[in-house]
Amino acid sequence: MNQPGPSRRVILTDAVLIGIVLMLAGFAASTLPAFWDYLRNPADAYQRIREAGASPGVSFLLKLFLAHLMLGGLLGLAGGAVSSLLFPVSKRKSAALASTTYMVLLVSLAQARLAVLQPHFIDPFLNGRSRYIFYFLTDYIKPQWLTAAFWLLIIVSATALLIRFPRKAAIAFVLAFAVVLASFWATGIRKKAKSSGPGMNVLMIGFDSLRSDRLATEGYTRKVIPNVDALVGSGLCFPNTYVSLARTFPAMVSILSSEYPHTHGVRYMFPRRETRYQKRVTLASVLSEKGYHTSVLSDYAGEMFGDIDLGFSRRSVPQAFSLPIVIRREILIRQILLLPFINNRTGRKIFPTLDFLPINSDPRVLGKRLRDEIAATPPGKNFFIFAFFSASHAPYASVYPYYKMYTDPEYKGAKRYSARLERLEQIHEVASSRETSAQEQKNIIALYDGSLRSIDDELGATIKYLEAVGLKQKTLVVILSDHGEHFYEYGTLLGHGDQLTGGDGDLRIPLVLNGPRILEGREIRQRIREIDLAPTILEILGIKAPSSFEGRSALLFLIGQEWKDRPIFAETGIWLDPAASFSSERLLYPSLEETLEADPADNYVIVLKKKYNDVVIEAKHRMLLMWPYKLVYMPLVKGARFSLYNEVDDPGNSNDISQADPERTRQMKGNLIDWMTSQPGWVWEDEHLVPKVQK
Repeated sequence: MNQPGPSRRVILTDAVLIGIVLMLAGFAASTLPAFWDYLRNPADAYQRIREAGASPGVSFLLKLFLAHLMLGGLLGLAGGAVSSLLFPVSKRKSAALASTTYMVLLVSLAQARLAVLQPHFIDPFLNGRSRYIFYFLTDYIKPQWLTAAFWLLIIVSATALLIRFPRKAAIAFVLAFAVVLASFWATGIRKKAKSSGPGMNVLMIGFDSLRSDRLATEGYTRKVIPNVDALVGSGLCFPNTYVSLARTFPAMVSILSSEYPHTHGVRYMFPRRETRYQKRVTLASVLSEKGYHTSVLSDYAGEMFGDIDLGFSRRSVPQAFSLPIVIRREILIRQILLLPFINNRTGRKIFPTLDFLPINSDPRVLGKRLRDEIAATPPGKNFFIFAFFSASHAPYASVYPYYKMYTDPEYKGAKRYSARLERLEQIHEVASSRETSAQEQKNIIALYDGSLRSIDDELGATIKYLEAVGLKQKTLVVILSDHGEHFYEYGTLLGHGDQLTGGDGDLRIPLVLNGPRILEGREIRQRIREIDLAPTILEILGIKAPSSFEGRSALLFLIGQEWKDRPIFAETGIWLDPAASFSSERLLYPSLEETLEADPADNYVIVLKKKYNDVVIEAKHRMLLMWPYKLVYMPLVKGARFSLYNEVDDPGNSNDISQADPERTRQMKGNLIDWMTSQPGWVWEDEHLVPKVQK
């Protein structure tokens, strides 16, 4: 009988200790630099964390420590098992070296797999010749091959353990199998849909930054959203839907509340708690009162759903954007040894900060959660579920194979795999960079298209699931976006919400309705607003819209009660970089580092300082679009500029015709001023919208 002698246990113990030491050393090497920034760098967000008294949390650091400890032990166990089979006690040093080599090989395979699946994690750490190895991996290697090689080595280790330690290994494997199986059942098994309620379900799918011109019906030759196109072909499409503020937070509130930003109060991305905690009547709250199961799900760009009550009974969204989250994100993104082993559904439950990484938005993860949420609808109830996908938001960091689906493999620049927006402070670089080559611009657009395709494939999987469980014919499917995107056209930069000239690429979105009571293949080309969505859905459901809704049902175009374009009002958001563009024409205020703060009374959520609220609102550009004429208002240091454009003749808004058409300019100016002054507490003085002086 082959019993393990002391020598074998020594070799195994050595390997486990080596694994633990190596992983803890990696933990220290990746974590200490973040704390060094935290303590020493007065120019970035960590200085404000220190001043506010916020911290990443002991439990977070403890979980990271334990994760490295456990992973080191398991790797050591795998390496030691093989070494104990190959070397006697007299070769203890050789066995230790072999164990270390085996562990390095396992970690290298896991790293290579992460590099192929999500190269954005590895790319920032590479330079020189290592990048060419990286290019080879992402161009020619499939992640399935690396997964197979990794598990082959694990099987070799398991076999060695069974040979040298048969009884103990058998017990360990039974326990490990039970844990893995329990995790599988908890996170990966598709639940069966239960019987639906008597009414119509509503499934709303949001693509972040989806431009209308990506629809096949708009002439886009690259088929990046085929499942959306199929819904357009069998449903109702409004390709000329406009948002009133092209930033995610205010746009989502407008979509769900059917109110303009100056009515619901969310005017920028960082509202204070007194604004966020206001009670609002929304599409979700109305349907909740009607007995619907209401739920919202999102990944990194949808964190605001957890920070404001929009009427959903269930919310599965990232944690609020706070300074402790910022430093956790900085620490977590540097855990390069650990990430390949925790970046999965189970790991996201243990480390929720993974959902807040801009380079970690995987539609497959959110798609599975969405289908589980549909299945979790209580028996006999209808559902209203809103899933908002962030992968198509900058930096367009798609997973394999989407990041290379449309890109040119010959491009070797810094933005090969994403637009490189890993941190808040990099927003300035994206917002202000004009030194972008034509090849780089082309690659960024290809990355964007790939990210759209990654979401569209999950839409297709969800439609198939609805069909499989018999819910497709009872579900209204709604496709929309929070805003579009500028891609350097007509002198614009990359981004959204920063200007109102240079075309309407960031304001114009598609709205698609598909389901029961929807006419097939109809396209309404008249211009509507995002505030029209909620009343449209309620009319389809036969529910009266609340009096607080400022929008009107878009079905009026179908029954002939309307035929003209609706007037489109819009405004800009907070300047991400005041010096980026139009600097000579803007009312300037300091950059985000100065205007933002962590509110200690609000769990250190990042908000705009109170003293900057009025200047940010006063500095906004506004516009009125009465197709095809667009009037843009720009407040200046002295007075203001009103520019008029004909969007048919001048889609890039480069030719101001206000002097040539003074009567139209006068009429539209009056309409725009009336809309601006409908904001409570603000008046029109000296060609500026200013706060009303309290007497």
